[in-house]
Amino acid sequence: RGTGQGSMASTPTNRESVAHTSMMFDVFISYRWITPDQDWVRNQLCPSLRGAGLKVGLDVDEFIPGQYEIREIVRVGSQSRHVLCIISPEYFDEQHFTILETLFARRRDLGGRNSYLVPLILRHTTIPEYVQGLVSLDWTNPNDRGREWKKLLNVLGAPNLDATPPTGP
Repeated sequence: RGTGQGSMASTPTNRESVAHTSMMFDVFISYRWITPDQDWVRNQLCPSLRGAGLKVGLDVDEFIPGQYEIREIVRVGSQSRHVLCIISPEYFDEQHFTILETLFARRRDLGGRNSYLVPLILRHTTIPEYVQGLVSLDWTNPNDRGREWKKLLNVLGAPNLDATPPTGP
């Protein structure tokens, strides 16, 4: 993972190309089922990412009814090139699966070299140490959202970099 300096566009290596084509999803979105997070993810972010040409793994669309939720988190997360965690004050509440999703993603890319876990700060909060070292996208300032959207589309490898960004929350 780079420091954010230099060109964001790069030519994928053969290994990255193989990994890209063998994955079912470009991104799995990890978020809390609370307002405004849930509404923003489902009604704004997910449609915008799909409009950028990305295959999005979203729990309400992909989790198989009757399966254990933890098993589905692991299945969809492992079939995704990236995990996008939507950070808010409630995201790191110890009684929810978002912590499991984040820890699973960190374990897969401990060095942060492949941008597997991409934190997007939706609302300001204290970020735990195991996420602090990763460069985050900051959605809290409306004036910066255009730049942050372009960075997100680049890191996810979106085919349509001119896709309309989500609004709000």
